Amino acid sequence: MVNREQLKEICDKYGLDSKKIIKNNENVIEKADYTSICYVLDYLKDTLKITSNNIEKCPSILYLNVGAIKENWRFLNEQKIHMNDVETCLHILSTEPKQLKETYKYVSDENRYGKKYIEQITSILRVPVERIQEIEERCPELTKNNVLSAAISRRTIQEIEEIIKVCKENGIEITGSIFQKSSKQLKENIEFIKQNYGEEYLTPLIISKNLKNLQKILPYLQSIGVLETVKNSASILILTLEEIQERQAFAEKIGEPIVKNGRFNSIFGLSRKNYQKKEKEFSQKQQLIEEIHEAIQDGQNLDKQISDRKKESNNGR
Repeated sequence: MVNREQLKEICDKYGLDSKKIIKNNENVIEKADYTSICYVLDYLKDTLKITSNNIEKCPSILYLNVGAIKENWRFLNEQKIHMNDVETCLHILSTEPKQLKETYKYVSDENRYGKKYIEQITSILRVPVERIQEIEERCPELTKNNVLSAAISRRTIQEIEEIIKVCKENGIEITGSIFQKSSKQLKENIEFIKQNYGEEYLTPLIISKNLKNLQKILPYLQSIGVLETVKNSASILILTLEEIQERQAFAEKIGEPIVKNGRFNSIFGLSRKNYQKKEKEFSQKQQLIEEIHEAIQDGQNLDKQISDRKKESNNGR
């Protein structure tokens, strides 16, 4: 066990935010001890070069034995799993080694799924085989991809069945994104969309978004005449209304339309980090252009001064 003060001390030492860790998983205080956390962080930060942000998203890694983490890492390396996928989903490394190997063996079997599914949904490696098998048995209508998507969700088997039922009743295609919401949340989203926009907007990528966001963003998109675009380009709904308006203004500033070739401008699909980078690059470019214009203007002014002096000199003769 470690208290909050000790956890903060450790986090400060390794460049982590203890508040984020506790918020994401309070169990770290009860299940981890001071020395073990330091051993784990030494390995994650110094040897594997895992970023603080990724560790903060998965505090459960801190109370797994460092030997088990090393065993998992070696195993995944041997199987040639993309380590970038593992780094962004440390839940895989925090899985008990025996379970991880059993799941890998089950899913990688070409007669069941195949390794390509692990490459597509790497986080499936943290799920027990028994859960996958139960979903297969009770939800035979799901595709292989959807079985694995349902398995990595936090939904109970009963709730997964209810989600499938809701989709069938409303003629909605079942995709992995559907399992991001509970059946109750899906019903609320479906009701809101039906009442205000019609069944043609009942697509998986729309109904799986946050209701409060939908209630703000869809009316706005309608008000600027681009609502229909969301049916084929729903990634914009990940953003807040304020972020959409900010990116809309930026697109206009650089002379680009909101919609290109029937889809929202790629600016709306950028991660927050990449958008900030693009905005910064544009500002730097604009500043450079201004400096060049100023330099040109200064050069022209200097040329004029030299020319004027020559004229004065010639007139003096």
